[in-house]
Amino acid sequence: MAQHEDAESRPLDGHSLGGDDVESIDPVAFPSGSNGKRKRGETVCGPSTAKSKMKLELPEEEGTQDEESDYISELRSVGIQDFLKRHLWNLNELAQAFGLDPTTVDPGRLISAVRRAFYSRTKLPQYNTLDDAVSLLKSSHKILVITGAGISTSLGIPDFRSPGTGFYDRLQSMGMLEPEDVFDIETFDSDPSIFYRLASLLLPDQNRFTPTHSFLKLLQDQSRLLTNYTQNIDNLERLAGVSPACVVQCHGSFATATCRRCKQQVPGETIFPDIRAGKVSLCTQCPAPARKKRSQNDDDDSDEDVGPGVMKPDITFFGEKLSDSFFARFESGDVHDADLVLAIGTSLQVAPVSEMPGRMKPGIPHIYISREPVRHIDFDIQLLGDCDDIVQELAVRAGWREGQLTGKWEFAVDGESHVHRLRIV
Repeated sequence: MAQHEDAESRPLDGHSLGGDDVESIDPVAFPSGSNGKRKRGETVCGPSTAKSKMKLELPEEEGTQDEESDYISELRSVGIQDFLKRHLWNLNELAQAFGLDPTTVDPGRLISAVRRAFYSRTKLPQYNTLDDAVSLLKSSHKILVITGAGISTSLGIPDFRSPGTGFYDRLQSMGMLEPEDVFDIETFDSDPSIFYRLASLLLPDQNRFTPTHSFLKLLQDQSRLLTNYTQNIDNLERLAGVSPACVVQCHGSFATATCRRCKQQVPGETIFPDIRAGKVSLCTQCPAPARKKRSQNDDDDSDEDVGPGVMKPDITFFGEKLSDSFFARFESGDVHDADLVLAIGTSLQVAPVSEMPGRMKPGIPHIYISREPVRHIDFDIQLLGDCDDIVQELAVRAGWREGQLTGKWEFAVDGESHVHRLRIV
């Protein structure tokens, strides 16, 4: 579970629009934190860093769709930084082109709008139906799969944000006003008991995985899986038999744990009993306790022992640097090599994973599988319903798995010709 959803790319933090110069416009490749650390509250739209709005006394001009299209083409050609440097002095037109009020410009909103445009994708009109989805699966041999919490919820592992049942809502019902504190590294270091009291809700059953995990293994067995970028921390892909070489755990996992003091790393299951008991797990490998004086004037009788360090699962907490493996693998290889993108069980709300579709080469088909549709990314085909049911149906229709169509459900068009919802019949 756990969508701890952020390379060396940077958002345009600390920017200033106005005056005679432009300050602190960082290069943008793949936005995350300016120091590569996971930031709380960073969503697909990016943070707004400006606290004030700038009033522009400029004549109103009507932009055209052609002008907007020209802006988008130029943006994608030169990149965010150079684009902004070229057009910051024509803010009226720039704001209009990106759907903002040209008379009152919030710098943070303007830059977020530019980022969204840069990382957006255009739907491919030739792909719309369930048969199209099956054909794409059968003809593709380098499938990039993005997975989220929705592929594990059938095991009782909660996702983070579902109303009522998500992990954050559960924490709020328990009286935690700031549920993200559970995954804040400063909070963990000052009081690890907060995490340990609640982590059992997230701990996976290491003896079970879902049909969707089996589908990932099937793609691998068919020599079709390029990489699975998982936002989950349950490590169930590997339990299902997916090779570690094919998995990038974007936000770490329970697979290992590391001592905050001596950095000794152990298999994750070593600390599972403590997690299930709600007890802070301590390192068994730390050097013998040292004696620590409380002050220079105190004698030895007032010294206190420095005990063993606290074990922390190797999950990426807010405030920790993200793994380089995500950025290195995606930007140096997969973004160029993939011939199909599947997003399964994720709402794609948090950067940088949310921006992966917009980074792919033009013409690469995208299929989305989840309970509810996404509106902020133009997928070519959306298949809505239970992930486990949908992927099993696709596998049978592709001829990869023995069995026959059950007749218990059908896919019906849901509003748009490329959106299909699985329905019981």
